[in-house]
Amino acid sequence: MRRTNSILIVVICLAIVFAMSGVGVMADENRFNLIEYCKTHQITSQAEFNNVLIDYCSVDETELFVTNNEEYFYLEIDYVTNTIITTVREQRSTRGSDTETCSRNYYDDNGGRIFTITVEGTFQFGLLVCFCTSADGSFTKPSSSQWTSTPTISSGNQSPSVAYARISGTATYSNQTRNYSLTLTCDNTGTFGAY
Repeated sequence: MRRTNSILIVVICLAIVFAMSGVGVMADENRFNLIEYCKTHQITSQAEFNNVLIDYCSVDETELFVTNNEEYFYLEIDYVTNTIITTVREQRSTRGSDTETCSRNYYDDNGGRIFTITVEGTFQFGLLVCFCTSADGSFTKPSSSQWTSTPTISSGNQSPSVAYARISGTATYSNQTRNYSLTLTCDNTGTFGAY
C-alpha cells in the first residue's frame, strides 16, 4: 500500500512540474505581443496598423478605425498603461479657409480599440493672423468597449498667428480612468499640427 501511494505522489508531482515548466511557458512564448511588434516594426499609416490588427490580433474589421485622405500618422506606446495610441490627421482643402480633422485611437495590448477621440476645426488664415471659426469633436468606441466619456470641445488662439481646436476629457470604465486630450492647430500660412 505504501508503495502504491508513493508512486501515485511521484506521478502527480511530475505532472505538475511538466505543466509548470513546459506547456505554460510555451503558451506564453507563442502569444503575439502587439507592443513588442510595434517597437520592432516601423508602422507608417493607420491602414498598415489595421492590417497588423487583422492579421495578428484577430480584430474584426468592423471594429477598426478607418481614415480618409490621411496626411499624418504617429504611433506611440504608453508603457505605464500598456496602451498603444495612434494619431491621424486628415486634410480636406487649403485656400485661406480650411477644415481639418484629427483623431487619436487608444488600443489595449491585445490590439482591441478601447476608444477614439476626434476633433474637427475650421480655420481662416492669411497675412499675420489665424482664427478658428468652428470646432467640433467626438468620443467613440467599438461595440465591444465599455469605456464612456462626455468630452469638452474648445477653441481659441495660442497667439494671433496660431489658432486651435481641442477635445479633452476623462474616460472611465469600472474603476479605471483615462485622461485624454487632442489639440489641432493651424497657423497663418495654413500649416497644421496636432498634439
